Amino acid sequence: MNMVERKKRIDSLRSWMHKEGFCGLIITGGDPHMSEYVAERWRSREYFSGFTGSAGMLVFTDRRAGLWTDFRYWLQAEEELKDSGIDLFKQGVPGVIPYIDWLASELKEGDRVAVIGTTVSYKMALEWKERLMTRGIILENCFSLPDRLWPNRPQPPSSSKYILPLSLAGQDRKEKIQQVRELLSLYDCGATFLSSLDDIAWLLNIRAMDIKMNPVPLSYCWLDDEATVLFTVKETMEPGMEEALESDGVKVKEYDEVSSFIKSRKVNSKIYFSSERNSWNWGALLKEQAELYDGLDITSALKSRKNPVEIDCFHKAMILDGVAMVNYLSWLKKAVLTEKLSEVDVAEKLRSFRAAQPGFVDQSFSSISAYGPNGALCHYDPQEESASLLKPEGLYLIDSGGQYRGATTDITRTLCLGTPTKEEIRDYTLVLKGHVALSRAQFPERTRGYQLDMLARQFLWNDMSDYGHGTGHGVGAFLNVHEGPHSISSRPIDRPLLEGTVTSNEPGIYREGKYGIRIENLIHTVKAGESEFGTFLKFETLTICPYEPILIDKGLLCEEEILWINSYHKRVFDLLSGLVEEEAEKWLRTVCAPL
Repeated sequence: MNMVERKKRIDSLRSWMHKEGFCGLIITGGDPHMSEYVAERWRSREYFSGFTGSAGMLVFTDRRAGLWTDFRYWLQAEEELKDSGIDLFKQGVPGVIPYIDWLASELKEGDRVAVIGTTVSYKMALEWKERLMTRGIILENCFSLPDRLWPNRPQPPSSSKYILPLSLAGQDRKEKIQQVRELLSLYDCGATFLSSLDDIAWLLNIRAMDIKMNPVPLSYCWLDDEATVLFTVKETMEPGMEEALESDGVKVKEYDEVSSFIKSRKVNSKIYFSSERNSWNWGALLKEQAELYDGLDITSALKSRKNPVEIDCFHKAMILDGVAMVNYLSWLKKAVLTEKLSEVDVAEKLRSFRAAQPGFVDQSFSSISAYGPNGALCHYDPQEESASLLKPEGLYLIDSGGQYRGATTDITRTLCLGTPTKEEIRDYTLVLKGHVALSRAQFPERTRGYQLDMLARQFLWNDMSDYGHGTGHGVGAFLNVHEGPHSISSRPIDRPLLEGTVTSNEPGIYREGKYGIRIENLIHTVKAGESEFGTFLKFETLTICPYEPILIDKGLLCEEEILWINSYHKRVFDLLSGLVEEEAEKWLRTVCAPL
């Protein structure tokens, strides 16, 4: 977006604020389903600011504007907000004022602040409202911004919706619905309302591509003792889908009928409701119907524990993804010597390798294809007009993934395209040591992710280094690449790593202006055994792809680490040998040789 167009958009926004009597405006960039990745229709933060990251809060007053975002997007935001008049506030840096406090400091008692109620969670809206009220500032729910402020705004997505077969889901929807009903009774609740798209997709065994690279349908779901109701765009359902759902007791209504349905529904008990995963609008409406019991969506905890069929799908998908990755990495090592290739070119090449695999549906997110200094931009998104050209020197980081029928992959590898420096080798090896330490972890049942996070950081900390992102996130089974409720990070999230969960293992290091290094596998939590001290768990590594041996300093590794890496590489070679291209197999044999 050029400066003239951006100024025009911001000026129109402020004109609207002035006309409506608002002195402040908060734009979350979210959608009505509190999704991490949103369809183009709801990318208002990007439309008005030019910032393309997936996380951030955009705040306007009549004189100033600010964007708050985390470590992953600091460098990216600095570039994208240049000359915009929007100040960047780096969340997580000591002394950086929170956006609500900043807004309160910019306004005076009696001022009104607008927020699009459909795009902010009920929990967050109430917190904002209370904090602003202490300064006499009024937060108001504006249902939407006028369409004239966003000419030719994209329409809501409407991809084809279909049933995921039991051979991939592993559990039928009737059993899942019954599980939810039984758990609702434990909380003395008679109903629940779901806005989260991946939760609804999991519960009802349905899929679509309404959110790019996320196989989920635009929908809501109501579930009580008597009925389960899916709200979606009926005309986009595959033939026979509605009948199949209704035969399992799931009524189907149009997407825009949800509000009238809730208003007409008699509720004689509490409604189980996630204030974090539902919008301000739904919270306000449901509260009029009955008392709300606030908690994590029951479906979120259930879907995080993969059943044996889902885990089998992960294993199969990892072989397919490993073939694509090895074909790609071996090709890239040669191609960079003779071809003129940009970060976008090579990312597209990886997509083509994945697309050649049976069962491939789409990427699981936009590939982070980052060469040299761009690797230090944690969530770098290369663009055709500004992408760097790769050279036979330096480091290249590729963070990517695929959606395969039944499973989702997410993998990061850092490749050396020339002769590495001592600093690059040391950094890579320290990251790898942390990655291996977490892979080898054995821990008591009910252990939280934050209790394991230091395993991945310890060697970097000893070197007075660190990284600003989490070490691991949950991954869906042919669903969203990021899912909760568990994680591995320094944040004290009170959710254990339960048997059956699939999580990423991705420590890294980022040197601004030089390079970025990240190594990522997916790991499956499995039972290790029992003793007089209780049940213990460990991780099974799912991802099948070699590391970069030229960047490994064997002298920094202990014997157990060397044995683990050699064993992993033997497994990679044994599983992929004979499946990859001929030239790729030669490369694979070399990189998988024992250290």
